[in-house]
Amino acid sequence: SFTFATVALVYAIDALGLPDAIARTVAIVVLAVFGVSLLVPAIGDKIEAWLSRVAPAPARSGGDGFGSGLLLGASLGLVYAPCAGPILAGVITVSAAQDFTAGRLAVALSYAIGSALVLYALLLGGRHLADRLRPIRGQVQQAMGAVMVCIAVVMAADLDTRFQAAIASDLPSFLVNPTGELEESG
Repeated sequence: SFTFATVALVYAIDALGLPDAIARTVAIVVLAVFGVSLLVPAIGDKIEAWLSRVAPAPARSGGDGFGSGLLLGASLGLVYAPCAGPILAGVITVSAAQDFTAGRLAVALSYAIGSALVLYALLLGGRHLADRLRPIRGQVQQAMGAVMVCIAVVMAADLDTRFQAAIASDLPSFLVNPTGELEESG
């Protein structure tokens, strides 16, 4: 689903004639809204009540079967797309620009397996951490809301891209692009 989400988003933005920065602007707004909803529980409760009314039936019923798991997994693709997008784009571009071989298929499959293993480890670790933080869940949610709002402000001021550019220009190349020599080799 993250492959579909990434490709669909690019085509939708292009087809609608929207500026390239629209996805970033929408992301900043969504980040700020959800940050405020975590920071102020009353607002969060109202948003949660509204979202539960518009959610698909399996999500509302709290299903634990294949269908609700598939729906949740597919929806996570939209969340995962910004993280995986640049790497996935590289894998797709390299694969599409060359003839189909078992090696190219192995690269795509190894990326998918590696990504799935990392997500599975995060799932297990996140579940364990969530259980330990249960007594202070409200305070953790408010703290995360404050962090989200701060990040939205930093992104709105374009400080994140300036920071990335500074890191890319000031740090040694082996830290910025540790696989650069391997990628450029024959």
